[in-house]
Amino acid sequence: MQPLAPWGLGTLRLHESSDPAGLVHAALDAGCRLLDLADVYGDGSVGHAESIVADALAAWSGDAETVRLVTKGGLQRKGRGRWDTNGKGKHLRAAAEGSLQRLGRIDLYLLHARDPRTKFATSLRALRKLLDEGLVGAVGLCNVRVCDIEEARAIVDVRAVQIALSPWDREPVDGGVVRYCQQHGIEVLAHSPFGGFRSHGRTARNEALTAAAQAHGATPYSVAVQWLGSLGVTALVGSTRPETLPSTVPLTPDDLSRIDSASPAGALRGPLRPAPSPDSDGEVVLLMGIPGAGKSTMVQDYLDRGYGRLNRDERGGRLDDLLEPLDEGLAAGQRRWVLDNTYPSRAARQRVVNVAWDHGVPTRCVWLTTSQYDAQRNAVARMLGRHGRLLDPAQMSASKHPADFAPNAQLGWLRKLEEPVSGEGHAVIERRPFVRREHGGDGLALAFDYRLLWGGKPVPGVEPALVPGAAHALARWAQTHALWPLAFLAEKDWPDDAADALLAATHALANMELSPRRCRHPSGPPVCWCRKPMPGLVVAAMCEAGIPASQVTIVQTSVSDRQLAQRLGCATMSPERFLTGR
Repeated sequence: MQPLAPWGLGTLRLHESSDPAGLVHAALDAGCRLLDLADVYGDGSVGHAESIVADALAAWSGDAETVRLVTKGGLQRKGRGRWDTNGKGKHLRAAAEGSLQRLGRIDLYLLHARDPRTKFATSLRALRKLLDEGLVGAVGLCNVRVCDIEEARAIVDVRAVQIALSPWDREPVDGGVVRYCQQHGIEVLAHSPFGGFRSHGRTARNEALTAAAQAHGATPYSVAVQWLGSLGVTALVGSTRPETLPSTVPLTPDDLSRIDSASPAGALRGPLRPAPSPDSDGEVVLLMGIPGAGKSTMVQDYLDRGYGRLNRDERGGRLDDLLEPLDEGLAAGQRRWVLDNTYPSRAARQRVVNVAWDHGVPTRCVWLTTSQYDAQRNAVARMLGRHGRLLDPAQMSASKHPADFAPNAQLGWLRKLEEPVSGEGHAVIERRPFVRREHGGDGLALAFDYRLLWGGKPVPGVEPALVPGAAHALARWAQTHALWPLAFLAEKDWPDDAADALLAATHALANMELSPRRCRHPSGPPVCWCRKPMPGLVVAAMCEAGIPASQVTIVQTSVSDRQLAQRLGCATMSPERFLTGR
């Protein structure tokens, strides 16, 4: 009798096989008893791979009931070659019912991906309902972090997690996902078990894998699959030809040890290392927080106490490029270090922990819990300090300096954020709130959008007109306040000469020469620091005039004005009060 194989057949590319049904039969005859599917796998039509598998199982000579059918929902096709997430309960319900109709049963149903536009809990409750109603035998998740799994387990019984895991992948190991699943009895399914397109050749060339392959008359790929199985991980192999299906390889303890030493995932075989004593004569401090959190300011205290500093902004490159100098510095006897970088992910922090622990040094994680809005203001002030002006989107994109980031860098950090927890191995985790120290200044300022004067959005080619009382109001407020007019005239609608003419005509009508601060970028998702509610224009005016936010009033003509004032801590004024003084 053919022994059961420690791998499953992935069906993403099943339709590319010259004989898809024959490939399924060959895998099952080789002992495979898990077929990994999704309703988006195939030639682009919904359920294509599932239909192929259903027909192949019906024609197989073996007992189809012994085969586990794993399928996924939560993605949908968006044109040729494009997928998009859809985690809404209605979509997941319809997707699962469609898969069930095609397959006849679903032993394990996985959420294919988190949908950033849908609350995670909404998707999880949809999975639980499918489970409670008996439409699926069990549920699980794909491509998630430990914090995602913990959130999910509070709502539904998570039986499996599918992630990218090969001998060369660090993220699931350093991020704690595999270890967490092992500790909580959650099955781990590994897609891309050879490292995907980029690392596929590395698997064929690796010395430890090729040595074992030669010793047992197998391929390095078969060895990699067997090695993952020895870690309790089921590899999902996406073969399109029967001759490339894995064979069973009786790896010896020496084989396993050599491969463990060559792979980040080898650390999963043994128990967790004991943490260094907190009474150690050294420590490595990770100052983490959203870009613009204020880490560079706080680091000075550590430098004054003799800590060495490693900062990506100064050195350039990637976060992981700091690991080698940290290792060398600890080995040279410098036992106290501070790393003031963003570190949103558990995996990024864990790699620092690993280096520190190799030298018997504990880590302290100091999380600056600066709000996104305070960080926005800090980022703008930092850019103004570096360049004397705000960079436009193209300049930020072209800059290689990590401090010259656009607003989406902060949004990306928030999406990646995994709050530090005790299980990461830090001796201490501190949460430090951000406290802004406002500089004093004389005078008052009034910031307003030119649309306040026009009574709405200007129309290209139409001469501007002022709302009744606008000119008189400007003259009155100018007696007590510095006037900061803000012009939001997107370049695509208002070429330079047209924008200049519009503002000049407005100043003539007001009988006052104003000094506008302009944003020339389009509305929509923020690509610059100057379009409301981004704080760039107002912060630039505050820095130039030396007037703190507490002495600035923003005339509220839109929701974005109110948001801008709230984020900066400025007062607001209604258009009626601006015009009438009451």
